[in-house]
Amino acid sequence: MIWPFSRPEPPRDARAIALARRIEDLRAEQEDLPDKAWFGRDKAAAARDLEALRQEMVALLQAGPLLEARDRLRAAEAALREAQGSEARLRERVGAGAVASDPEVRRAAEATAGAGEVVIRARDGLRAAFREASVPLTEEQLEALALLPGGDDDIGLIACVTSLREVMHALEALLPDRSDPEAAVRYYGYAVLFLETLLAVQERVVARIRQEHVPAIQSRLAQTRALLRETARLRAGERDAGRRALLDANEAAQRTALAAIEIAQDRFRQKLQRLAQAVQRTRADLAVARNTHKTVRVTQDLARTLRRTDQLFDELTKLSLPDVLPFAGDEIRAELLRMSGRVVTG
Repeated sequence: MIWPFSRPEPPRDARAIALARRIEDLRAEQEDLPDKAWFGRDKAAAARDLEALRQEMVALLQAGPLLEARDRLRAAEAALREAQGSEARLRERVGAGAVASDPEVRRAAEATAGAGEVVIRARDGLRAAFREASVPLTEEQLEALALLPGGDDDIGLIACVTSLREVMHALEALLPDRSDPEAAVRYYGYAVLFLETLLAVQERVVARIRQEHVPAIQSRLAQTRALLRETARLRAGERDAGRRALLDANEAAQRTALAAIEIAQDRFRQKLQRLAQAVQRTRADLAVARNTHKTVRVTQDLARTLRRTDQLFDELTKLSLPDVLPFAGDEIRAELLRMSGRVVTG
C-alpha cells in the first residue's frame, strides 16, 4: 500500500550514490578497526558488511527494465514448455484415433498456441527494453541472447553497464566542480567503487562461462561424438535396408547437432576473448581511478597540513604537482603562494 503522503522512491542513480556513500563510510570505519576483537566490531566484521553492500549494489544496478523483460521472457518460455508437455500427455492418453475430435485436446492445443504468442510478445518486449536502453540489437544477437547458454548473464552485464553509465552522468551533474578537494575526493571515491562493481560483474560472468557453460558444451560434444561412433558401428553391421536408412538419418541429425555444438563452443571462445579484453580495460581504468583518488586525498591532506603548520615550509616548497592530475590543485598553490609571499615580505 502506498500512503497518500509518502515520498516517491528516489531514482536509481540517487539510490546508487547513497549506497556508494554508505560503502565509503564503512571503508573508512574499517581502516580504524582492530584486526580481531573479542567484543565489538573488527575488520572481518566490516569486510562481511562491505561484501553484503557490494552485492546490494550489483543487484541495484542490474535491476530495471532489461532484467524485468528477460524474466518475463523466461517465464513465458517456461509456460510454453508446460503447455506443450500437457498437450503431449493428453494426446497420448486419448489415443491417435480421438485426437482430432477430443475437446480437451483442442483446448490444450489452443493453450499451447496462446503460450507461443506470449513468448513472441515477451521477446518483442526484450527487444524494446534494449532499444530503450540505447543498446540496439540485430535479430541474430537477440536470438543468441534468448537461446544460447549464458544469455541471461550477458543481459545482466549489459544492464549493469547501462545503469553505471546513467549513475556516472548523474554523479558528474551532482559534483561538477572537481577542483574543490572535498568534491573531488567524493567523485573519485565513487568512481572507484562503481568500477569495482563493474569488474566484479564481469569476472562473475567469466567464471560462470568457464565453470558451467564451457564444461557443459564440452560434455555435449563428447556425447555427440560417441553417439556418432555408435551409429557408424551399428550401420556397419546392419544388412536391413530400412534400418540402414534410419541409421543414415540418425547420423545426419547427429552431424547437424555436432556442427551446432561446435558453433556454440566457438562463440563461447570468442565471448571469453572479448570479456577478457573488457576485464583488462576495466582493471586499467580502475587502477587509474584508484591512483587518482589517492592523489586527491593526499593533495587534500597536504593542503590541510600547510594551513595547520609552517614547520615543513622548506620541504613543501620543493614539491611539484604531477601534470597528470585532472584537477587544478588550486588550494595547495594558494597556500604555497601565501607562504612564499610571507617569506619574501618577512
